[in-house]
Amino acid sequence: MNAFRHDKKWANIAQWSEELGVSSWDKNVVCLDSIHPCLLMGSRLSAQNIIDGDSLCDQYGRVYTDSKRLRMLCVASSDTCAYCNHSERFKFYCVRDIEQDDDAYLGVVETAAREVYAMLKKGKIVLVHCHSGRNRSALVILVFCAFYTNLTFEDAVYRIRKY
Repeated sequence: MNAFRHDKKWANIAQWSEELGVSSWDKNVVCLDSIHPCLLMGSRLSAQNIIDGDSLCDQYGRVYTDSKRLRMLCVASSDTCAYCNHSERFKFYCVRDIEQDDDAYLGVVETAAREVYAMLKKGKIVLVHCHSGRNRSALVILVFCAFYTNLTFEDAVYRIRKY
């Protein structure tokens, strides 16, 4: 097992956020089935579950354990997510919330959205995650919607926010 299994620091943060009523930071994922049935969004703890070889559970209680199909797309910064390098089933795109050039930022997000599409097209179950599972991951999925669905901007934002 790698050094991140049962990382107590992050488990504590998840517990604190739950006590505060914040649903991100959870190890569970949301299935964005109204966008694509194999598209999941989650946090750093969700990714840790994959790395640790554990299963994921979505908002419907569905459990994801198929390691041959499950892929991870990390869009956190390298400062918060260096552990993703321990898995062969991931793609990493460093997206920083601050101190990033606008053009570079958009370019990375567009590339990540294209990667989501490529993975889904191959029949993979794709977990898009950032640190807390609500900002950068949602942005990549929104850009994915713009490129690869017929959803309007408003409808795509609504569907992502719904979860």
